[in-house]
Amino acid sequence: MSNPENTEQTKTETGYSNYARVAILLLAANFMLTGYVMASLMKIQEVTTSTDSAKVTVVPVTTDTPAEEELAQ
Repeated sequence: MSNPENTEQTKTETGYSNYARVAILLLAANFMLTGYVMASLMKIQEVTTSTDSAKVTVVPVTTDTPAEEELAQ
C-alpha cells in the first residue's frame, strides 16, 4: 500500500512544480511583451527620424529690439 507521507510529499512537489510552471509562463510572457514594446519603439523612432530630416528648414530670427539698438549705440 502507499505510504501517507509519500502521498503528502507528492502533493507538495506537484504544488511546487505548478508554481514553477506558472512562473516560467509569466517570464515568457514578460519577455515577449518587452520585445514587442522595444520593436514598436524602435519602429516609431525610425519613422520620426526619417521624416524630421526631410522637413528641416532654417528660419532667420531677429532678436534686436529698439531698446537694444539704442544701448548698442
